[in-house]
Amino acid sequence: MIAMDSNAQNMSNKTPHVSRPKNMRDVDSDTIDLGLVLSQNIEPLRDDNWIAWKLRITRILRLFGVIKYVTGTEVKPASDEKSDEYNEWKNHDLIARMVILNNISHEQMDHVASDMQTASGIWDRLKEVHQECSYQEAAIRTLQYILRTRAQEDDVLRHVAVMNIKHRTLANFRRNV
Repeated sequence: MIAMDSNAQNMSNKTPHVSRPKNMRDVDSDTIDLGLVLSQNIEPLRDDNWIAWKLRITRILRLFGVIKYVTGTEVKPASDEKSDEYNEWKNHDLIARMVILNNISHEQMDHVASDMQTASGIWDRLKEVHQECSYQEAAIRTLQYILRTRAQEDDVLRHVAVMNIKHRTLANFRRNV
């Protein structure tokens, strides 16, 4: 049996308390619960789901107030490690990297392995890999929509309903490319 010192025994008897804010806007970004960040898991990025993944992940990044670290609009300050400004940037960038990296597939890690120093480096690399394919996919979906005809066995009302759904889906898809 392994002996524990008294501090370790006292720590093991305590139940950790995690407070969850009622509204994320009320959270100071310095006190974000990393457990909450890690629990924001979505379908991982793969080669075929960039548009949907990008939409979901940017919402999560906005929720935690770190989207500007991903887009590069919050520029990294001079690396004076004693500076509060630098430490704040470093912590927020780390949260953004964790959110992105925890939500991409193993295969996608190969794309970002060399760009993992900053959240914006990871994001730029993922955009470079996936954005062009997304434009092509939007063009293909548009063409499929235009060329879709009603099958003889389809009810006209059902066909119109399906076309309306496809139109809305296509509009959302193109808006998010």
